[in-house]
Amino acid sequence: MRRISCLALAGVLVGGCGQEQEPAQPNALDVRAELRNGYLVVKYPSLGGTLSREASSTVGPLAEQTLANLAVQKVFLGTEALDLESGLTDTTLEIAQVKRAMITAAKQVFLLADSSKWDQTGFIKVAQLQEIDALISDENFPASARMAVERLGIRLILV
Repeated sequence: MRRISCLALAGVLVGGCGQEQEPAQPNALDVRAELRNGYLVVKYPSLGGTLSREASSTVGPLAEQTLANLAVQKVFLGTEALDLESGLTDTTLEIAQVKRAMITAAKQVFLLADSSKWDQTGFIKVAQLQEIDALISDENFPASARMAVERLGIRLILV
């Protein structure tokens, strides 16, 4: 199974590095490091907030307030789990709140989740599946889930 994550996406972006890119707002420190280590010329101010060791990203009211002041074209999110009933779920309230703020700030929401996360439920609800525009997953994403996601009008991208 292929690893589908924001960190994996950063690695793909670095593969085409060298030219000036659109401004990015990576909140995860490992994603920032991947972009920096790949010498990708990208602008990314810090959201601020409190560093969450669990998520290796910033959380809290300052991060949420910063996101509330941004007009984002596209957001690429990961999730701990997703299913039809609960939608996107995660492990802590703080992480979920920042992800909700990211969804609210964005015109388009892309969810990166490998097939192992389907039909799983985390502790805290982040958003309903209908709030995302596209789901990027691997070829092992179950056929029944593919149909369910597409019925909701979500674009399914398998890599």
